[in-house]
Amino acid sequence: MEFSALTELKELRLSNNYFDVFVNSDFWEGMTNLKTVSLSYNLIPRQLPKSLFNHPSIEDIRCRSNQFTNSLPEEMSTSLKHLDVGGNVLTGTLPSSIYNLTDIEYLRLDTNELGGNLSSAIGSLTSLTTLLLRDNNFTGGFPEEIKNLVDLERLTIDGGFTGNVPEEVCDFGLLTFSIDCPGPQCNGSCCDDCYE
Repeated sequence: MEFSALTELKELRLSNNYFDVFVNSDFWEGMTNLKTVSLSYNLIPRQLPKSLFNHPSIEDIRCRSNQFTNSLPEEMSTSLKHLDVGGNVLTGTLPSSIYNLTDIEYLRLDTNELGGNLSSAIGSLTSLTTLLLRDNNFTGGFPEEIKNLVDLERLTIDGGFTGNVPEEVCDFGLLTFSIDCPGPQCNGSCCDDCYE
């Protein structure tokens, strides 16, 4: 059976299967109602399928803990609300398209090899409730605009950032908050020690 023939399929959950095959770029074609794709906890090698990220109907992508080794795609559909690519070997910097995901609520990028700066445009993603950045190779100042993300409940910060975490972050009522060492300075009431 061809998956692309499943035109009414809304959720494709293939996690926890130890699949080690590459997903072809045309795999999603024809699945015009697809909302959720979960490929987490497999052994899928090579590159993240770009066609998955710019599919116009997909809102939820979960590709955690595979062996993806490329960078995040330059083009992403603005319909994304949930993106989890943590626990891979992704490299490069964050594409500018990630800052256009104005409806995104969950962004998990932790435990990769992503680097470069975090743009001040992160402050425009005001729907975010979860932002996980730790265990990467980010550099540069931690953007003050993070204080615009007042709905954040979970925030983890990579130790490569410098500067200060705005004190307003402590007013968010975070359920999870951690900073990798050495990390940016945090002087608010919610700040504890950094994590080695």
